[in-house]
Amino acid sequence: MSAVGMAEIVEKAGCGKNAAYRLFPSKSSLVAAYLSEFGARREAQTASAIEGLRDDPAAALHAYVAEVVSQARQPRFVGCAIRNYLREARAKDDEPVRIARSWLTDSREALRALVAQLDVKDPDLLADQIWLVVEGVYAGGPADAALTLTHRLLDDAG
Repeated sequence: MSAVGMAEIVEKAGCGKNAAYRLFPSKSSLVAAYLSEFGARREAQTASAIEGLRDDPAAALHAYVAEVVSQARQPRFVGCAIRNYLREARAKDDEPVRIARSWLTDSREALRALVAQLDVKDPDLLADQIWLVVEGVYAGGPADAALTLTHRLLDDAG
């Protein structure tokens, strides 16, 4: 995102410079709005994937990972916008960074809450392992192996 300036964004959007700056006084405010919207969309997609599975946390975890895999299989997939932003963010504590970090923390805690419902020896370890599977998929790792690995992790954790 740092390689693209507001002038290029305004041109690609096809709106006037004044309109763009009225809505988003800075590039940072535009990025913050985009990341907020992206995070809300991902939360809705995840909620939809695990809907009806709250009583079966193992199935919900499989559905959670399957939903991430389905995103990674999209033809134009270039990773998670939030994770991508954090990798290239120059500022360490601007609004977009705070939004991105908060969303990742909330997402990880939601996954951890699902794992906590399982009767496993070490739920913290299992949550970390499944989170690493998700991170691997977003980083371009082998999406096809993610579901198999998740299944194996759940079986071995019992």
